[in-house]
Formats: sequence, C-alpha cells, structure tokens
Amino acid sequence: LLVQAVDLWIPEVRALLDRFRFLPPWRIDDIMVSYAADGGGVGPHFDYYDVFLLQGSGRRKWQIGQTCDHHSALIDHPNLKILADFNVTDEWILDPGDMLYIPPRMAHWGTAIGACTTFSIGFRAPSATEMLDDLATELLSREPEPTFLADPPLTPQMANDNIDPAYIKQIRALLLETLNDETLLTEWFAQYMTQPKYPMLVDETGEKRTASVRHGATETGSQSTKHFENGLPI
Repeated sequence: LLVQAVDLWIPEVRALLDRFRFLPPWRIDDIMVSYAADGGGVGPHFDYYDVFLLQGSGRRKWQIGQTCDHHSALIDHPNLKILADFNVTDEWILDPGDMLYIPPRMAHWGTAIGACTTFSIGFRAPSATEMLDDLATELLSREPEPTFLADPPLTPQMANDNIDPAYIKQIRALLLETLNDETLLTEWFAQYMTQPKYPMLVDETGEKRTASVRHGATETGSQSTKHFENGLPI
C-alpha cells in the first residue's frame, strides 16, 4: 500500500522535513508512506529522483543494484515499472529509525520482514522536456517581443528539400538568444519549482512551497530579492 503526500495531511509527518533543511526546500516533493505485510514489496525498480528511505515500524530488507536508464528492460505490467533484471550489489536490513539514501537511477528493492511501514522522502527532478514545456507556456504568457527565424546566407546548393545544417545553426542561435535572459529564467524556475503538488487541494491541505531569488545590484548598490509561493510571486 502506497500513500503519497502524507506530509500534507499529518503534521507529525510534515515535521520530518525539518531534518532535511540541509537541502533547498523547493527540491522536496513529498513524503510517501508505504505499508507492506511480511514479504511484501513493490519489486525491483528505479526512480529518476533522489529518495531517502526512512524506516518507520517493523523492519525491511533493502537491496541495491545496477544503474538504470530508459533502455533498462521492464516487466510488462499495467501500472508499475518493474525491472526485468536486477543485479544485487549490496543489501541492508533497516530497523525503525534507520535511513537509506538512494541516488537517481539506482535499482533498488525493498522487502518487508514482518509487517512494516517506510517513509520515502522524494525530491523534485523534472525532465528537460517538462521544463521546456512549462517555460514555453511562461514565454507565451509574458508575450515578450517576438523574434523570428531568418534565412542564413543562402547558396544555390540549398535550393532543394534537404534542410541545410546552416538552418539548424540559425535555429539553435535563435532559441539560445530567447533563453539568454537570466532574470526571466530565474523567476520562471522559482515559479515552476514552487507549484503545489495538488493545486486543487491547497485550501484543504495548507500546502505552502516557497523560494526566493536575488537579482543583481540595483541603482542604490544593493541586491533585490523576490519571493515566490505556490508558483506565484508574493
């Protein structure tokens, strides 16, 4: 049994996050609590994000294995991404209060020794495509002065249906120019990383995600700071 975002509903669970103040708070996603009967577990799998596994009640054996990626073979399952191959490199038994850190893409498998609960403190690790998708939406909402594709120096050899590498170079330069705005990127990233996990439930859960950004020296010689909460500037 897996229950996500328990920290949003139970203050005692949320208090565990105070132990992780050595990391930026906007990197934390949620605390998931899992329950398993004796011998139970999800199976060998991997995540693309950092996770700390804190043992609650009971005991659980954890095995770690190979580093995985999107090419790793998976068992055909409608809901879970279970690895077809799992090469054990080390293992530990966690008692109540013990904690194990699992880096991104490391195969791991937890098996309950008797009934047990485990608290998984997971971190936000959006993919490049997810961030580009959100950034594109942000750029459209701000309606910056548009820049348009222009032809590179043309030659007679380009007069065919092949896309010349000069066009790709031109496109790359255009996109990089659009992204070359540190203030825009910084503020967008603060908004993006503080978006609530469950926006429709904020009034019920009291979820609050915050971040702040500092910009360069102002006319008075001091830095300016801008604060963000739940995806919005405040």
